[in-house]
Order: sequence, then C-alpha cells, then structure tokens
Amino acid sequence: MTSNRYKTNYEDNQRSLNKKTYRLPIMKLLFATIALSCILPSTAEIFEMDIGSVASNVNIEGMLRFIAKDICTRTLVGNEDPRRIINKYVSLASPISNIIQIDVGYFVRKSVSVRLRGGTNLRTDKSGTAVFRDGIGCTLLFGKKMTDERSFLYPSTVLQFSLLRNTQPFAAIAPPYLSFNNSWPEGAGGVAASIEMQQSNITYIQGAVDRLINEPSYNTQAVLFSQNGDLIAKSYADGYSDNVRFIGMSMTKTLNALLLGVAIKSHSHDVGLVDESASTFITQWKNTNHTLITIRHLLQMASGLQWEETFNRGLMSRTTAVEMVYHSADAIAYAVSLPLASQPGTEFIYSTGDSQLLSYVIDQIVSHDMEDDSTGTVQRNYDFMQKSLFHPLNITSATIECDLSGMFMGGSNALMSAEDWLRIGQLMLNKGWSNDGTLQILPDNWIDMMISPSEVSGSKYGWQLWTYDEELMGNYTEIPIDTYMILGHNHQIMCVIPSRNAVFLRLGFFTGDQKDPQSFIPYFQALQDILEVSP
Repeated sequence: MTSNRYKTNYEDNQRSLNKKTYRLPIMKLLFATIALSCILPSTAEIFEMDIGSVASNVNIEGMLRFIAKDICTRTLVGNEDPRRIINKYVSLASPISNIIQIDVGYFVRKSVSVRLRGGTNLRTDKSGTAVFRDGIGCTLLFGKKMTDERSFLYPSTVLQFSLLRNTQPFAAIAPPYLSFNNSWPEGAGGVAASIEMQQSNITYIQGAVDRLINEPSYNTQAVLFSQNGDLIAKSYADGYSDNVRFIGMSMTKTLNALLLGVAIKSHSHDVGLVDESASTFITQWKNTNHTLITIRHLLQMASGLQWEETFNRGLMSRTTAVEMVYHSADAIAYAVSLPLASQPGTEFIYSTGDSQLLSYVIDQIVSHDMEDDSTGTVQRNYDFMQKSLFHPLNITSATIECDLSGMFMGGSNALMSAEDWLRIGQLMLNKGWSNDGTLQILPDNWIDMMISPSEVSGSKYGWQLWTYDEELMGNYTEIPIDTYMILGHNHQIMCVIPSRNAVFLRLGFFTGDQKDPQSFIPYFQALQDILEVSP
C-alpha cells in the first residue's frame, strides 16, 4: 500500500501559499527537524514516501537523480507547485525502495535532494541532488554522498558551487519588455482582440481546446492554437498559467537544430557546413573512424553511434541514454566516447546522444570566432541563445539547462512558457524570419532542409523533428500532408501546418504507452475539429 507522510514548513518565493504543518508519525524525525529549524532558515518542504519493497534490478542511484532533477526543474525553473509534482512520483518511484525522502529548498539553498531511507536509518550513501542557478536552471551534482541528516537537508552552498565548473559570475540579460496592450506574438496580451473569423467558429475552436484539457487520464496542462500570426485559442488545466515554464523534453532537439542554423548564419558559415565531418568541431574524433560522421548525420539521427533511447520506469536498465543523462557529469565526454555500431548515414537510431553532440558543435562554432572567451561555456552559450534567437522573437522565458561541465543539454532540457513555445512554431512558419519580417534569424532554406524527410528514416524524420506520419494522421482528412511535428516525452506535441499557416501546441504529462498510435487520437481529433472551421 502506498502512503504519504510529510511535514511542511514551506515558504514559496514565487506564489503566496498558506503555511500548513502536518504531524509526523515518526517522532524522532519531527524532533530532529524542529531542532534544525532553530539553526537554519525554514525554507524547505520535506516529503516522505512509503512506497513498497525494492526490486533487485532497479538502478537506485539513477532513479534518485531523476526524481531530484525533474522536481528541481519543474518547481524551481518551471514554477509548478512542488506538492502537485511530488505526488506524481509516488507511482513513478515505486520500484526503488521502502521510503524516499524529498527535500525541496528555496531562497539561498535552491536545490532538491532525494534519498533512500533504509527503514528507520537516517544515514545513507544513496542520494540525488540537483541545484538551481538563475538563468540556466537545474544541474545534477555528482561525486558527493550525503551521509548525514544535516548535510542532506541543508547541503552547503559553497559545496554546491565548488562542484560546478565555469563558475565565473553569471550575468542574466534582461528580456525585452512585452506590453499587455499588444496580443501574441508581439506582446503579452495573449489571444488576439480582433480576429478575421466568425465568432461562432472561434467559440467552437475554444471548445475543442477545452475538451482536450479535460480529456480523462491524459493530464494535458496547456493547449494553444494560432493561425495567420494570431493566437486564436488557449486553455490551461487548473494550476497552470502563462507564468509556468513547460519542459519541452525532446522538443528541445528541434530547438537545437534551430540554434545550429542561427550559429551558422551569425558566424558567417555556409550551410554546406552540415556535410562536413563533425570531427571538424569534435576534435576528439580526429584520426578515428568517427570522422565519417557528418553534422547532417547527427541532425538526421543517423550517426551510427551505439545508442539505446530508453528511460524505462525505475530506470531499471542502465542504457546509454540513462548513463549519459543520470550518471555522467559531462554528457559530451560520454557521447564522444560511444563506439560506432553501424556505418554513418545508413541507419536511423533515435538518439539524445546525437542531439547532445550537436550542442557541442554549436558551442564550438560560437566560441571559435570570439576574441575574448573569458566568460566561460555557460555564459557564452546563454548570451548567444538569448541575443541571437530568443529575444528577437520576443521569447522572454526560455531556459536551456546545463550539465555539471557547463554544456547545455540540447536533447531534452529546454523550458519556456506555452506562448513562447508557440513562438518557436511561428518562427518555423515564417521560414526563419522574425514576427515582423524585419530580421532574418536563420539561413535561407534552413527550415525547408529541417522539414525534408530523410530516406534513412523511412521518410518520417527530418532534422531533429518528425514529418507527416500516415499511420498517425491518415484518418484525419483535415490535417494536411505538409504538417510536421515537434515532439517530446510525455506527449509534448507541436504541429506546424504551413498550408494553413497554423500552429497547434499541446503540453502535459501523459504517462501511458507513448508509442501506441492510439494514444495520439485525442490530440489529432482536436486538431481535426479545429481545422474544420478554420480558414
């Protein structure tokens, strides 16, 4: 049986919440917590979960890190309610032990720590800790075992930052000001005040969006639809709003391909660079068989590198994906070391490793021409993304998180508000131009190359995105065949429809079988309904 026991002493620095205290059945932990609160700031919420017996083949350390990182990202970066998020992990974490303790810290100690408790033993060497840093999100820590109650509950800020490389003072860049008097995408006013569409059709579209939010068991958190540059309809589930930053999961991969195009253009490279050996930038591969891998191969998920894209429940198997994300302080070092499993360009293998290597290529392009690179990897890439892509599009909420080495995680770790994710879709409709048509952000034909299906994928995948899929969409006659999809884990779905000048976005936390085509039915049915009454 699953039960939750938690004691709360919680001050939220982003939302005003009522303070509540619950009695713990474990008196020793209660007294210890009270004693600690006399010494340290009461800025943490502590959860305990009694979640059954442990399975012998579970990757405990990886699971603890997964929980710590995801809670940190969704709460301290995404502005989601920590209690809402943590409750989801009762079922997600059930394979790993009899008790998990989760500590969410705010203010000075902005971090999330998760540990395995063995019965009544308060000491353990199994823990996961993720630390929040302004502007660059949450980062997993490695190499420190939290072995006592005090260091677990209140890990030293000095320790946290001494473990992070590229620790030069970080300087955030103020985002552009968006007026609430202007509607999306130029302003923060949301749905367009004047739309060239019959009001009855607008009402029908809003109804389709609302029905998707209310679809049982799908846990849809946000749905938006835009057409002809206007936001026509949007809806949020309870607890979600414009202030929440949604994690895009593998939608980040498409963003990565866009950033590569921006880097190529802003640093005066020809787009033919994509057919050069990736070893031009990944110098560790020089004089090896890996020189056969081109940047195009990485874009098309056809590098030939050994990879298994599996993050199963409990992380029971330490696949390459799990090893890189949850057991490597330096994701690039891990990905670079992967052996070739097939001839580059001959086999499609969906791989977050390929996307992470693209991040490194972007970093090397950006850093190559810099006269002064004293700011370090984190600041350099942050400045490039904000100045060259996000701010010109009026995107004010974007964060791409970094690993412990300072390299941004371009395969899965971007967060934005729902309206900002929709702005990415609008950029693609605009073929790489800013919303007002005055600034070319991407090279000529870059979007056309991204959305062209590759032969090696069976014509289902382009550059870090999915093209029209007959199996998924063939029964929906209103969805045109030029539709392409930007997809992420838990059914993050953005459909860009050039022939209708429209973008459809669904964000949420679907936990069913995501490979089952039937699981997509509610989304495509909603899009079908919307397009039936749209111009």
